[in-house]
Amino acid sequence: MLGTMNEKGTARLKRVTIVTVFFSIVAGAAVAEDVALVIGNGNYDRMRDVRRGGQVVQAAGALKDAGVVVLSQEDAKMRAMAGLAGQFAQAARNADGVIVVLSGRFVNSGTETYFLPTDIRNPELASISSEAMPLSAIEAILAKVPGRAILVLASDGDTGQMGPYLNQGIGTIEAPQGVTIVQTEPEKAANFIESVLAVEDAEIVTQADHMRGITVSGYKPDTLRFLASQSASPAPAPAPARNSGSDDEGYWNAVRDIDTVEAYQSYLDRYPDGQHAKEARQIVTGVRAEPNRDARVQEENLGLSRDQRREIQRNLSILDYNTRGIDGIFGKGTRAAIGAWQQKNGYDATGFLTREQIGALKVQADKRAAELQAQAERRKAEQERADEAYWRETGAVGDEAGYRAYLKRYHDGKYAEVATARLAEIEKQRRDSIVGQERQLWERVSNQDTVEAYDSYLSKYPKGSFAAEARARRDELVQEQQNAKAMESAKAAEDRLGMNAATRTIIEQRLNALGLKPGAIDGVFDERTRRAIRRFQNERGMEVTGYVNQAVVVRILAESILR
Repeated sequence: MLGTMNEKGTARLKRVTIVTVFFSIVAGAAVAEDVALVIGNGNYDRMRDVRRGGQVVQAAGALKDAGVVVLSQEDAKMRAMAGLAGQFAQAARNADGVIVVLSGRFVNSGTETYFLPTDIRNPELASISSEAMPLSAIEAILAKVPGRAILVLASDGDTGQMGPYLNQGIGTIEAPQGVTIVQTEPEKAANFIESVLAVEDAEIVTQADHMRGITVSGYKPDTLRFLASQSASPAPAPAPARNSGSDDEGYWNAVRDIDTVEAYQSYLDRYPDGQHAKEARQIVTGVRAEPNRDARVQEENLGLSRDQRREIQRNLSILDYNTRGIDGIFGKGTRAAIGAWQQKNGYDATGFLTREQIGALKVQADKRAAELQAQAERRKAEQERADEAYWRETGAVGDEAGYRAYLKRYHDGKYAEVATARLAEIEKQRRDSIVGQERQLWERVSNQDTVEAYDSYLSKYPKGSFAAEARARRDELVQEQQNAKAMESAKAAEDRLGMNAATRTIIEQRLNALGLKPGAIDGVFDERTRRAIRRFQNERGMEVTGYVNQAVVVRILAESILR
């Protein structure tokens, strides 16, 4: 069991049989064990191999010998990795301590890191979430065992671009609360497993500090151990004290229930040489080294689920506190946002929430969401009045000039689809009625669809049959060229979100519920979806790009509170 010197009691090393392992995994038995998931990928089908990538699997034998339930595989394909991850997720539900070791190739998108199976083909952002293992999913499992979870990541250090949106290697990783992350090379990871993780009473952080090429981040108290023996912290022999041993023990039990610095100090004042004096001093030292320990423990005792953490991040984002993602993982960004909110609202800025604060945060977010909704509805009503009035003056007249005038001002307006469809009919009728050189030139120009092509047509036929259409399309292309850099930036911002089909479908459903006509609800952002996004942005006074970014997601989530 993974433990620290300030935990109550000591851990007991367990030995398990194959039968016990089977029932704890398949039947979900409530027997608590230490569980490890170890995957070592060295021989890749279509990518460069990782030298000694599979060595961690052999090293995991030391964990098995120490009584840890080990789920492992060398050179795992995606299907096998998914199966192992599922078994590990189930086994970890009742685990005392958990270890995950992933050795091989990694890629990252800037916001997410993925562990690659050996049968990966050509990693692309659009498909990577279904073809590789996202570390956020593993971290979510580890976060359920705070203070008792270790993630070991081993790679050969390759970096560089893999296509326009993915990079080789492990990206920036923010450890969930209570999770320890170890990064190194495959061979050193194997040595670390055998010489530290599988050794009774080995202090993980202290040992890692003395091993070249190994870094530890996240939860890293000096006394952190994975396998703790019964003799790890032998109680000192009772010394003559002012009161009897039974009084000492009773007082200590009461102090442990209170679990504050003041309580432990009161024990030391009463029993300076007591049976638990050494442990009390260690706890006091640890607490003073972690100023917000009490706040952390209080939040941990709330047992927040990942969905509840996402709601907290959403509420903070609605109030303009940047959590750097709405993923249910409380990293540095979320902790900083919580601290900023606490400071503004007169609380101690610990970065950890109480139940009372979570309630207050929700009330504020609900209120702000209602304000944003009201603002959007007012703006929408004003725009619809102006849109309707302009349509009556232009498009409703029923001629080409009116339709073009309307679309020039309201490209995504209420009647945009109607105007576009009617113009298409007019243009088809004109095209069918024109023959000769002008028709042939227009066919070539419209197929090329460039500013230069339309200029060539207009220079020859300045008053030609297709002149109005040529000028309108030329103006659109010029505008697109002028906005190209901004659109590229907006697209990159959307790509960084790493949305999967399910997330895109939710956004389409939300846009449809708002009457913005995103087209088919299928998780694919086509031109109709882009138009709906532009309408959403325009109605809320946001930058109109047609691409989703964090601000758009927050607004969609904000309004979903009220529906």
